[in-house]
Amino acid sequence: MTEPALQSQPASPLEAYKEILQKVIETRPSGTRQRLAEGLGKNRSFISQITNPAYPTPVPVQHLEIIFHICHFTNGLEITNYC
Repeated sequence: MTEPALQSQPASPLEAYKEILQKVIETRPSGTRQRLAEGLGKNRSFISQITNPAYPTPVPVQHLEIIFHICHFTNGLEITNYC
């Protein structure tokens, strides 16, 4: 019998948040990254940095409300693997 595959756990809360944000953006309609960049007054490469767990760039706290508004976080988002 084979062992079940273990899901990799994020190494830090920042990585966990970025993985969640990345999944949320991937499930949104085309253009969400651009709308987010415009809403934050940044370019799309900044959005890539704050949504990629491989980059240590933190998500600035002043941007959180705009991110939540544009990305439409829902209660149905499956985040149990990150908690």
